Amino acid sequence: GDVIDVEWERLEQLRAEGFTGYTSCIPMLNQFFTYKPTELIVGHAKAKVGKSFFVLNECKHLAIDQGIPVAVLDSELSDLTFITRMIARLSGFTIKMIENGTYLEQSDGEQRVERAKNVLRDAPIHHCFMPDSWTDTAVCTKIKQLVLQFGVKMAIIDYIKSPSVGVNEKESDILGNFTQKVKDTIGVLNIPCLAFVQSSPYPTESGMLRIADSRKVERYASTIFYLDKKTSELRGQEFNEQGGNTKLVVTHNRNGAQAPEDDPTCGINIDVNWKIAKMEQARWQCDVVKKLLEDNE
Repeated sequence: GDVIDVEWERLEQLRAEGFTGYTSCIPMLNQFFTYKPTELIVGHAKAKVGKSFFVLNECKHLAIDQGIPVAVLDSELSDLTFITRMIARLSGFTIKMIENGTYLEQSDGEQRVERAKNVLRDAPIHHCFMPDSWTDTAVCTKIKQLVLQFGVKMAIIDYIKSPSVGVNEKESDILGNFTQKVKDTIGVLNIPCLAFVQSSPYPTESGMLRIADSRKVERYASTIFYLDKKTSELRGQEFNEQGGNTKLVVTHNRNGAQAPEDDPTCGINIDVNWKIAKMEQARWQCDVVKKLLEDNE
């Protein structure tokens, strides 16, 4: 009762400004959720499925295309690897061509790469590679620092994992505490956060992936989704590349639609170009996903 009028006025102001959360580079995903202040979005995938590529493409969409200051707390990619992949994404040359310099053999190679470097140089992306200090305290302290120093509006964590497990410690407790501290930190800072974790090697009976090592992560997340590579058989049934080579399935969502627990095919079709680090929504989408979104409008 004490705050309803103030908060309602704030909601009306946000509505008038057209702000309903930062959008994703995957248009259909915005019908499930957007990145709203204080919301923790958790994604998961098995190794080498595209977590880092998803982060890279969200950075391009948010920071480069829209000018939103983004902090990337990274335990996986060095600054050099992140920059190399981003230059490939922006220039259209393959990662391998950027690494070995063969892009210079193209008539416009040097110009395209220089343009990409200039775009990236001016982008409000704060990439922090933290392999030697990957703790919940260090990560949350760095987020606070970047918000205060550079006005960061969104944090991305790749990915939440335990640096080590002591004799009397459980990995599930460490991951749960890590997630809780991130959730508390972004709540105080009033920013959204996208955080990745690892998928379990053991899916559900229906074939859906689930988070590895800790169900406590689910407790603090507003939304949970996973990325998974499609089998060649499924891709053949879905008109090959028109239906993409990867699927994104929203399994838990406090803010909108989510896939049925018994239907792992109910996901957004994604096309990943592994050579140039490009990830985009596939041209063809499953009718069951469209029906799911229509039913939740």
